[in-house]
Amino acid sequence: MAWPPRQSWTSFSRRERNRALFSAIGSALALLAGLILLLMSRADPAQGRGLRAAALDGVAPVWAWTKAPLAWAQGVADDVDAYFDAVDRVKELEARMARQQRLREQRDALLRENAQLKAMLRVVEPGARWSRTVAIAGASSGSYVRSAVVAGGRAEGLRVGQPVRIDDGLVGRVVETGEHAARVLLLTDMSSLVPVRVVRTGRPAIVAGVNEALLEVRYVAPADGPLRVGDRLVTSGDGGVFPPDVPVAVVTGFKGELPVARPVARMQGLGYVTVEAPWLPPLPPPPAPAGAGK
Repeated sequence: MAWPPRQSWTSFSRRERNRALFSAIGSALALLAGLILLLMSRADPAQGRGLRAAALDGVAPVWAWTKAPLAWAQGVADDVDAYFDAVDRVKELEARMARQQRLREQRDALLRENAQLKAMLRVVEPGARWSRTVAIAGASSGSYVRSAVVAGGRAEGLRVGQPVRIDDGLVGRVVETGEHAARVLLLTDMSSLVPVRVVRTGRPAIVAGVNEALLEVRYVAPADGPLRVGDRLVTSGDGGVFPPDVPVAVVTGFKGELPVARPVARMQGLGYVTVEAPWLPPLPPPPAPAGAGK
């Protein structure tokens, strides 16, 4: 009977077989060492702690050596991710800059068109209005006078007759000035009279202070009916001093047949106010020369 031919091993197969053998031996030795350490720690805890410490000292350098390439590889991966993130962000910023450029060009075109239309229509724009923001230094609320003292006077440009307001609405007007202080007559003072306009109807009226929290509205009812609760009152600009369309008060009810309104600007607790230059209504156009229509 013939024997089967002897199997021949290539060098690659031998390397793989040796590697598997060494891996099995290493795993067995590591397992055996672990069991020995476990048994010794149970038999002699003090000696077991020493062996564990020695094993830790031996393993730590190896772990640090093997961890270094992993950390380097992780750093390279983070750098690659950061690069691609930076590229995406640059593309996003470029797209945003392109949109902003288009909007800027549209704005410039509208400004040029607006300037051309103003030139064609000969529109005259008013200059910037003078204003100063000053702090309230004190207030009085007697039986006959409702006023406030502001920390600003002639040295700061304040003059008698200038309107005083806050963002919400009208506060009053300057009635006395010192070098560095001035007195403001509030809307609620009985000497205060402000020409206003009813927003709903466009009709004129007068708002008068009566030394109380609410204001009286002296209004002659036209054909379109009397005032209503909730009607908003703004300055009309009649007679100058107060510029038009500044909020003044809101109608809250009636005292008898007389409408009463609550000031839009709260007179109590004022901190800072804005003093503006008196408003001057535009001059009427000059009369046409004789014979111009012929």
